[in-house]
Amino acid sequence: MNVVLVNANTVKPPLAPLGLLHIAAYLKSKKIPVEFIDLGPAQDIPAALRRAAEFRPDLIGISIRNIDSTQMKQSQYFLPAVFDVIKTVKARCPEVPIVLGGAGFSLEPIEIMRLSQADYGIVGEGEAALCQLIRKLEAGQDPGAVAGLVYRNSNGDYSVNPPENAAGDFLQNLPFQDVTAVDYDYYYNEGGMASIQTKRGCALKCNYCTYPLIEGRYYRLFPPKRVVDEMELMVSRGYDYFHFTDSIFNVPRRHAMEVCREIVKRRLPVKWHTYMSPRGFDEELADCLLRAGNDGILFGVDSCSEKMLRETGKNFRKKDIERAAAVCHRLGLEFSLNILFGSPGETWETAQETLAAVDAWRPTAAYLTQGIRVYRNTPVYRRLVSEGKLDKNRSLLEPYFYFSESLPADFSERLRQYALTRDFVFSDVTSKSPHTNKDVSALYKRNFRGPCWKILKELKKTASRNS
Repeated sequence: MNVVLVNANTVKPPLAPLGLLHIAAYLKSKKIPVEFIDLGPAQDIPAALRRAAEFRPDLIGISIRNIDSTQMKQSQYFLPAVFDVIKTVKARCPEVPIVLGGAGFSLEPIEIMRLSQADYGIVGEGEAALCQLIRKLEAGQDPGAVAGLVYRNSNGDYSVNPPENAAGDFLQNLPFQDVTAVDYDYYYNEGGMASIQTKRGCALKCNYCTYPLIEGRYYRLFPPKRVVDEMELMVSRGYDYFHFTDSIFNVPRRHAMEVCREIVKRRLPVKWHTYMSPRGFDEELADCLLRAGNDGILFGVDSCSEKMLRETGKNFRKKDIERAAAVCHRLGLEFSLNILFGSPGETWETAQETLAAVDAWRPTAAYLTQGIRVYRNTPVYRRLVSEGKLDKNRSLLEPYFYFSESLPADFSERLRQYALTRDFVFSDVTSKSPHTNKDVSALYKRNFRGPCWKILKELKKTASRNS
């Protein structure tokens, strides 16, 4: 059975389609012919999609990585463009079944299936599930029992099978992402980094987060040797700056330490950044990170208010953030505090507590955003429904944001003034988003690398020189 995989993500700066590259590698390891159509670098999307028919596919898989940009003040809605891709593919290959997947699809599978009229979908991880679907269709068998499958049932509506996320032994033997399937130079040179995972899943309970919904609520670890084997291969291809895409790199702590020690053991010449938790962050871990090439830590703390840390479901407290900041300062580790204002219970007093802590702890950078993007089945969704603030039947495909009613009407202006008077602070009302700003690609083309705050600082310098 010939399979075409389509990466429908065209966001700039571009992000390599890590999940789809793992799927391509896995299917090829099972002797399934795969053609990859990557719309990321495509200048003419209809022309790129014409290749789908040329391959004479028996199944076409389309990945939906993100529904939107998740930022209230800089919101972008991606699904209309994805629906156009699906429509074009259906017109080109009207008899070929289409299967949808990806992190964005897994959040609202039934509504996306209804709107797109695709034949199948897969929620959760796609490697084993897609392979099972292909084998069932090859044999002319009913695929209805495939784990994670979304399909039209006998009533004409859609059913969703519970996903079965891969166990550790499966991940240990999972082929490396197939970087040859795409123009990886394009992603590295214009996106600024190579992407890699050390684990899947998240056992934490942050109120708005979708990681547990997409990847499962427990950790499944890639062996440290396998992680660094993959890094070593990518370094041999010229990619030596990495972003670990884990929800939180240092949970579990022991696994993070083992990955770092393996990098050090091999003297791998790499730099990298990632998200981390301040809980249990000490000098032993920080020293290990430095020796392994860490180029920046993003602490996604969301708040520095004791009350709001409890409200948002964090498993650390204000003292943990303070200690982590002190360790970073002592050892010379650059770090950012990423703050998200507006969760239920947020007031001007809790916001002031956070801003005062940012001033006191003086991170390398602080990035301040507003508004909680609400996704179905998250803790904040259930709370807002139970409090009568959100209709449970409301569609959540188009971006819906909650912003605490207890914050003052001029909160955005107060935040803007705070950010403008501090050169290490960036906010969604004073800075362009490093995740959607096309100007960033120009920096990457000059071999500029680094976490988002380095990008924002460089953009600020460029703007100052040009003013």
